[in-house]
Amino acid sequence: MGQNTRESQKYSISSYQSFVLLFSTIFGAGVLDLPRNITDDVGNDTIWVLFIAGLLVWCILMLITVLIQRFPQESIAEYLIKILGSKRFVWIGRILSVLLLIPIAGAWLAGSAMITRTFGETVHIMILTETPLLAIMVPFVLLVCLAGCSQISVLAKFSELLFPLSLIPIGMIIFSTLIHGRLLNVLPLMGVSWEQLISGVLTSAYAFTGYTVVLVFSGFYQQPKKALKVHSLAFGFTFLLYWGLCVNTLAVFGPEEVTKMMWPVLEAAKILQIPVLIERMESIILLLWVSTAFTSAANLYVAFVEMVCGSLKWTERWRKGVAILFSFVILGIALYPDRIQEIWAFQKWYGAIALGIAICIPLLLLMIALIRKQKGEIKYAKKTSSH
Repeated sequence: MGQNTRESQKYSISSYQSFVLLFSTIFGAGVLDLPRNITDDVGNDTIWVLFIAGLLVWCILMLITVLIQRFPQESIAEYLIKILGSKRFVWIGRILSVLLLIPIAGAWLAGSAMITRTFGETVHIMILTETPLLAIMVPFVLLVCLAGCSQISVLAKFSELLFPLSLIPIGMIIFSTLIHGRLLNVLPLMGVSWEQLISGVLTSAYAFTGYTVVLVFSGFYQQPKKALKVHSLAFGFTFLLYWGLCVNTLAVFGPEEVTKMMWPVLEAAKILQIPVLIERMESIILLLWVSTAFTSAANLYVAFVEMVCGSLKWTERWRKGVAILFSFVILGIALYPDRIQEIWAFQKWYGAIALGIAICIPLLLLMIALIRKQKGEIKYAKKTSSH
């Protein structure tokens, strides 16, 4: 019965839902502090350094997309054994696949944990100042765990529902800062060294992490042939929002002030005033950001749970056990840093490691598949509208 449930949700994600899933995974906790983090590294050159980081991540995403299109409607747990193993020595493929899946799984768990800690710190400092950090993070982890117990099709519909909410605060901030920004605050440019450039790219890489979830979600696409277009649109839209936030925050405050702010985006929100309706706009935007942080952490965790169950050939009844067990791991990792400064330092290391994993593993698999002339076939094609 459990396996039938798993099969019934196959090919359940439309092209629009795949767009929303990718967007909501990338556009997460990095929203609030990206302007400060990257400006601290490269100053005004954030304007073009972010473009380089975005182009690099887009190229990696396209590499991953080429791999998943070669094995359409299969998740990485399914085609990994085919690529690395053989009919005669299946056990070799299983062992090698586990070795390659562990770093991906670890990156997703760590990503969910960092979003959890960022959520806890933000709510603790901005709203619930007297509430212990643990008491704030436990309900968040419980909700992420609940998402992990759900099927991917349910998550896709939930992300689709919350998608408009994530756009409202960002649109309001960009609009308000366009009015109050000054062009002189983003000048001069081209003043960074190579070391600063690399550091800025790695810092930006953390904000874009999460795109590797398509390695799992692609196994449920109704129209995998459209993945290249959909992934490009989702990433491009995410990048433009990140770039708009960073540039507009710089235009309002200047690089010196931005680097002194803990969450520049929330400070920018204070500029937007609607006296008759809302007294403190940053509070409303913070509440809407909570949904964005949750969908990002939930998407990473659901991808992790699905990959674990798929690689071990576990039926649907094991999903809840896996989700509950590893939710304690997320909470443990989230509680490990003592100070928020340690979290910021860890984010840069995480961005670099996640970038390396996203390049090396898909590239290795694609090269082996090309050499061995391996590819899959589309098992189901939806003929109706992609939405």
